[in-house]
Amino acid sequence: MNRRPTAREGVVLPRFGAASVAATVLGLVLVFWAPNALAVRAGTWTATVGGVGVVTAALLFWRVGPGLLLAFPLWVGLAGVIASRTGAPGHAGAWLITGGVLAALSVVLVWVNRAVGSGVTFAAWLLYTGSLLRIVPARASAHAYWWLLIAAGVLALVATVARVVLSRSSSRGLLRKLHRAGRETDGLASQADVWRGASARVVRSKAAQVRPSLDEVSRWKRRRVPLSELGVKVARVGAVGIWSSAEDHTITFGGPRKGKTQQIMNYAVEAPGALITTSTKLDLLVHTYPRRAKRGPVWVFDPSGIVQPGSQLAGQLDGDESVTFVRFNPLVGCELAATAMDRAADLIDGIGRSKHDGQGERWDGFAKQTLQSLLHAAAIGGYSMYDVQQWVAHPSDQAKRDVLFELRMAGPEAAGMMQEATQFFENNPNTQSSISTTIMPALSWLSVPSAAASAAPGGQQFDVQQLLDETGTVYLLGAEDAKTSPLVTALTADLARRAKSIAAGMPGERLDPFLTMVLDEAALICLIPLDRWSGDFGSRGICMHIAAQSRAQMRERFGDAATGALLTNTNTKVVFGGTGDDDDLRYWSTLAGEREEPAITRDRATGSRSETTRRTAVLNPGQTGELRAGQMLVISNNMPPAIVKARMYYRRWDVRTERYAHTAHRVRAQLNAAGGRVKDLHAARAFARQVDRFGEWMLDRFGWMLAPLTGDDQIAAGGTVVSANTPVSSTHPGHARVRLAAALTWLDAADPLRELVARVRLNSSTRKARAALAARTERPVDQEVK
Repeated sequence: MNRRPTAREGVVLPRFGAASVAATVLGLVLVFWAPNALAVRAGTWTATVGGVGVVTAALLFWRVGPGLLLAFPLWVGLAGVIASRTGAPGHAGAWLITGGVLAALSVVLVWVNRAVGSGVTFAAWLLYTGSLLRIVPARASAHAYWWLLIAAGVLALVATVARVVLSRSSSRGLLRKLHRAGRETDGLASQADVWRGASARVVRSKAAQVRPSLDEVSRWKRRRVPLSELGVKVARVGAVGIWSSAEDHTITFGGPRKGKTQQIMNYAVEAPGALITTSTKLDLLVHTYPRRAKRGPVWVFDPSGIVQPGSQLAGQLDGDESVTFVRFNPLVGCELAATAMDRAADLIDGIGRSKHDGQGERWDGFAKQTLQSLLHAAAIGGYSMYDVQQWVAHPSDQAKRDVLFELRMAGPEAAGMMQEATQFFENNPNTQSSISTTIMPALSWLSVPSAAASAAPGGQQFDVQQLLDETGTVYLLGAEDAKTSPLVTALTADLARRAKSIAAGMPGERLDPFLTMVLDEAALICLIPLDRWSGDFGSRGICMHIAAQSRAQMRERFGDAATGALLTNTNTKVVFGGTGDDDDLRYWSTLAGEREEPAITRDRATGSRSETTRRTAVLNPGQTGELRAGQMLVISNNMPPAIVKARMYYRRWDVRTERYAHTAHRVRAQLNAAGGRVKDLHAARAFARQVDRFGEWMLDRFGWMLAPLTGDDQIAAGGTVVSANTPVSSTHPGHARVRLAAALTWLDAADPLRELVARVRLNSSTRKARAALAARTERPVDQEVK
């Protein structure tokens, strides 16, 4: 029935359509030009019937079968309206209208989903028929079966719902759901996908889990908690934001100057609790510390000396009472054997040796065993890190006696470390040299004066408990030369471990508010075991936001297995464009998934056209690398991939407002300065007027003295010739002007100063000419010419 009208039907349908149009026109004519009310009413019904006929003809011309299904509800509804208006008994009109609406809904439901729509439609018609039989008079034989039809309709509806639930929860249903995801959006996340999987609604549903303190408040108060205290906003798709919960980590990949630092600045500023940041540049510190200082104390650890002494930033930090430059002595806490073991492992891992070097990993193990025993001995005996470096560089007999004595005094707990130290000092020279060569790069920061000063005993040391209690901020700055990387890595690991131990004693074994770790350039200066920590820190109230240049860089630093585990443990992955590694591009293309796209085939001989679907990548490797500036690919575990605009820090409304306020303040200061200059100009002009008045008074009183000086009997003034014998009255209106003009005329004519300068220049030129002529006559060439 899903076909065009046949030739015979093509003759009948135009006539039916023409009759319907004529009926519509006739009805309209009667409505507007009828002489009485009865004719108007007849015209209204005639126009209505004609309009329904026109719609029916159009539907049948389109398709016969679908046209009949769509036209049937219209005629049933029209019959119900006519029955209700004519006063048919038994509410026949209402039942007909209900039947027409039910028929229309049945068509729509079957068209949307054939299986589910058929079941719902069948149940609805059974309920409708049972309800209709219920009001039929009891003498009718069908009246007795109304309850059976209603019961059958309810069972059919329940069976349909059960079938839908079971089919959607089965493996086949879930697979089909994945295939249907993003079919209309080319495989990318729509606003509905984001709302279901990574919206603010999802983050707020985990509020009591992320913040155990919110478990005791009412649901209404919990909904009023700011979202920034439950997670971070990554980007936005349309009007719906993509959020990442505080128990989920994020990782951002992007090359230099692509915007990844600007992206993670938002996470640093919005952190509700304590914050630990690492970076190789000053951008993160300069742009975020003024706002973090409003939450709590700011601590700066700068072993590489990135903040240059005497610079504007150094003066600004020194003048801010909320900012403190702190130290970290690696020997602090190493009196405990467990702490010494962790500290040695962190220092060795901070070297950043490639994980693909199997021989290097073997020597790293020996180096950690030796270094932990030396750190433990130095902490017990009150030695310094320079002593540890000296023991490693020159393992002499005296060094052996000092180390073993301290370990022996530590008791039986240090027996294992004593054995390790003995083995190191008594090893053959080749093995001993290899171990020393492995350890020395982990202590190379001692040769950097700024790093050695940052690790010296005394001064302001880190206190993790104070950091958490006062929602403080720690900025760990390190250079890319790998000298200070072991020290920064050891400090970052120490802070994270101590925070984890504190979380174990809190309600829910979580930090509340959670600790935020923004690790910029994590593959360069923060070589902590991210693969292991990312799987455990989320449930401890520690949220990590990791930023690196590329996946290839992470694989080189941490190894393939560790990088794969890290990417698995991070819920949200952000990729900026410009990636040039072929393996990385294929990886992100595979992770983005596939989509179905239509494939149209045309036969040139017959002109036939067939349409099928085929599976293709949502983003091919080339498209992943060609993301424009300011765009990024967001891949979350709970939704299809999305291409969005990056949340640049400088585009935030609060940052813009602050920048506009600074601009307004600067303009106001410039205007005030300009106003001061205008006032000064007015004062200068007023002073000039006073000088003019004083000169006029002087000429008025002593102008008669100028005539003997000039030797003339007349003084020209203002174009007027005045005789010297003819005194000018002081009350004459041009008296002062005449005297001033006369003085200026004399100065212009005589100008004694100019004459003196000209005479001095003439004498100097004469002497130079005579000296040059004398020197020329003495040259050998001139003598030969003579």
